[in-house]
Amino acid sequence: MEQTKSYQQLLSENHELQWQLEEANDTIEAIRTGQVDALVVKNEGNHQLYTLKSADHTYRVFIEKMSEGAVTINREGFILYCNSSFANMVKFPLEKVIGIPFETFITNDSRKRYDKLNKAGWEKDSKEELYIRNKYDQTTCCLCSFAALEMDGGAALSVILTDLTPQKENQKQLLIQNQKLESAQNLTVQQNDELEATVRERTKDLLISRSISNYFLTILPKLPGLTCPMVISTILMNAGMNIQALAMKKQKAGDGARLSILMI
Repeated sequence: MEQTKSYQQLLSENHELQWQLEEANDTIEAIRTGQVDALVVKNEGNHQLYTLKSADHTYRVFIEKMSEGAVTINREGFILYCNSSFANMVKFPLEKVIGIPFETFITNDSRKRYDKLNKAGWEKDSKEELYIRNKYDQTTCCLCSFAALEMDGGAALSVILTDLTPQKENQKQLLIQNQKLESAQNLTVQQNDELEATVRERTKDLLISRSISNYFLTILPKLPGLTCPMVISTILMNAGMNIQALAMKKQKAGDGARLSILMI
């Protein structure tokens, strides 16, 4: 014959059933709202892990795998979340980054720009270059994009950091090459000017030499005793050689005197 349970036993069983029901409802609610990522189920003496994939699972994997740094901060500026790329950027373990002010990693030179971005980011999407400081005080130039988010726990500000080191290095190399090209162009212009000056000087000397030769050709035949063509040719040749020697002397000395005055 089945023993009748006492009132206290029934009351205890009722409390136990209510507790189990509340626990089951809490578990279902946690699964429904996405607060649970996995379940551990005991099956024939063994525990088996079941992973729950929500609609944002792919998005979370994407954020973790992206090469850019991703940070979520609250209105007080404390880091609520960051991916492994940002942790590697600042050379801190991931668990050490969560919960500290984001401005800890902003250099002093970029602090004013950060304050401006942090204020404007809650109103509209904003982006600007900021310098991020890591654990060893090494700086990295990053393009930081700020955007407001509505989350279950309230509003937050997302920050995406793109490392601009490769672009900055390319810009530096491009600037060096442009400077070299400009120097080469200036040297070419200088050499061209010097060549043109030399050509003008040589042309002037040639015209003077030709004028003197024509002068001698005009007066020498008129002089008594200089009717021999051989003598006239010798005089003209010597005159031409003297003119060339004077031109070379003037070029080396750089005195700027005119050849016509020297001839006189």
